[in-house]
Amino acid sequence: MISHRDYKAGEIISVNPSFVHVIDEDEKGKYCDYCLAPTTGGATALGKCSNCKHMYYCGKDCQRNDWKQHKFECKIFKKNYEIITDEFDRFLLRLYLFVKNNPECVNERQKFINDENSNRCFNDLLMTDWNRIQNDSFRISDFESICTKFQVMKIEFNRTLHQIFKITNYEMEKVGSGLYIAESQIGHSCTPNSAPLFNGNQIVMRAIKPIKSGTQITACYVYIADSRYDRQAKLAQYFDITCECQRCNSVDSVNYQLIKEFNIAMVNLFFVDKFKAYKLGVEILSMLQWISTDYHPITIIYTIFVLQICYAIALENGDNERIGLSVAAMAQHVRIELPSAYKEIFENTYFNQPEDVKITIMKALTNVH
Repeated sequence: MISHRDYKAGEIISVNPSFVHVIDEDEKGKYCDYCLAPTTGGATALGKCSNCKHMYYCGKDCQRNDWKQHKFECKIFKKNYEIITDEFDRFLLRLYLFVKNNPECVNERQKFINDENSNRCFNDLLMTDWNRIQNDSFRISDFESICTKFQVMKIEFNRTLHQIFKITNYEMEKVGSGLYIAESQIGHSCTPNSAPLFNGNQIVMRAIKPIKSGTQITACYVYIADSRYDRQAKLAQYFDITCECQRCNSVDSVNYQLIKEFNIAMVNLFFVDKFKAYKLGVEILSMLQWISTDYHPITIIYTIFVLQICYAIALENGDNERIGLSVAAMAQHVRIELPSAYKEIFENTYFNQPEDVKITIMKALTNVH
């Protein structure tokens, strides 16, 4: 996808709802199947679809809004849900049934903000992807396997596609998958210039570095903090891509194993040894800043985590001066760089509030007020 205008780092490129989305099986009952709002239990516990018992909603409005797609799969879920618990199977089923029963939707267009040249519809995406899949024996095998499952349910399915975004919550944890028509044009790079954030099922693409008109808009299709080997393996398996970007063609000094280990242990380490957690956090933060930019959501999450450790240490030591600092002031105090375009957000976010500071900031970046 070639940009037809200039973007500054931090600027919003696009905001669009999903064409079709599904919740991960492990997240069923934890998030609303329509708006992806998390449940907190009690009075806000999610209600089930009374017919199939496999869809969860935070209220009647969400259930009613989702019915335009769920009504076609509801009877199938009631009889054959155990056959299609796999997230990708459910995604394809929902997509197929929605398009089959609403043929006019394939020509509905989405675009980037202030870029008429980015207009795209589902039909454009389908034809491009199907032509590629027909020449890939491994994907044809996957396709035939899915068709077999659908035949058991007496559904004739004859096309598939793989350009799907991982939907994450405000802590950058995957909760589902969705198809976003305009954003599916964005190409892959392991050193991308844009990254997605999600407000429920709505995608918000932001530039994470300056993008000049006439250059390609890119995003990383896989986890950006994976090693070259892991990135290449996932790109080949899921997207039939061999990345030849500068990062993939050079040797870097990033300790990817340390990043993995820290991801697994950082919460426990926070409670066991805050000073060690801080030291490792700063080390990994410098790696992430080398991998990407200060504007990448993953880098922001790690930055905030390191600053939360600083706040916790100040709290334990009774350091009242630091306890009252905003995120921006705390970062300045410990000499950690924050994205300058988000200065106002950081200046107005404090650690001593009921809501987790990471969530407050991510909500602001996805325009949730």
